[in-house]
Amino acid sequence: MSMLTTLPLHRNQISDLSPLENLTNLTSITLQHNQISDISPLSVMNSLTSLNLYSNPLNCPAHDIYIPMIETNNPGINLTYDPRPEYCDYQPDINVSPLIYDFGDVELGTYRTVLITISNIGNGNLTFESLEFTPESSGDFTVTSSPELPSVVAPEGSVDVEVTFAPSTEELLSAVLEISSDDPDEPVVPVSLVGVGVVIPVPPAEQIERILEFFDKSIEDGTLVCVGPGQSGANRCKAFRNMLKATSDLIVGEYFDDAYEQLVNILKKCDGQVPPPDFVAGEARDELARMIMELMEDLESEEELL
Repeated sequence: MSMLTTLPLHRNQISDLSPLENLTNLTSITLQHNQISDISPLSVMNSLTSLNLYSNPLNCPAHDIYIPMIETNNPGINLTYDPRPEYCDYQPDINVSPLIYDFGDVELGTYRTVLITISNIGNGNLTFESLEFTPESSGDFTVTSSPELPSVVAPEGSVDVEVTFAPSTEELLSAVLEISSDDPDEPVVPVSLVGVGVVIPVPPAEQIERILEFFDKSIEDGTLVCVGPGQSGANRCKAFRNMLKATSDLIVGEYFDDAYEQLVNILKKCDGQVPPPDFVAGEARDELARMIMELMEDLESEEELL
């Protein structure tokens, strides 16, 4: 089969020419009256003297790219085909920006977004067909906003796609978003994305302020309640807050050992263990205790550095 020089295949309802790619000895092919649109497999041949493509629905790349290539590779070829369709003069041309984007360092538990603009710089309508991440892409990158697909973009028009990076691990992460359209030259445009998940330490002085804010807000919204008979409950809450404020002053003064000991006493009053009795209760108590224990761990680290 590979030694064939002449191949008559007219009137056979043929549409796929890829099986012909390896028949490099062919000199004459008759393909008229078929259903061929893509002739790219013929562009590798360089021994053709005659090629008949008459009465086939050749696509625009066939006329604009592959017929000139076949003529260049086969000088003097007798090449027959239908006139180039007028609609080939009105072609979309996709432009995507940015093609590469670095989200930089993004703290775990937060996110950052980028808008990817898909423009049509051609003179025919562009059909924006799909958005897909490649299989090896990190799942921490997601498309959070896009037009309903498929979407038609008129000449000189554009649409935006929002991609969000929300890192879940402390490492370098990457993804490739493939944008598919009916652009004849670039049917798939890849956008490379990269970002780093990081943990940004919160200074002890800021942590104790957050604890104070959390305490005040929880008392206000009722998720933290004062414990004790009569007026003693309110007095205990006041004492609890005063202890937190004293801890804040110790941390600002960098008396980390003293601040740590103060937090040990505070934790005993909100840990759900008796004795001693808790000063506060409610659904916010466990979170308050967790925040205090986290600050205690960080104070130990600060003391080691001094």
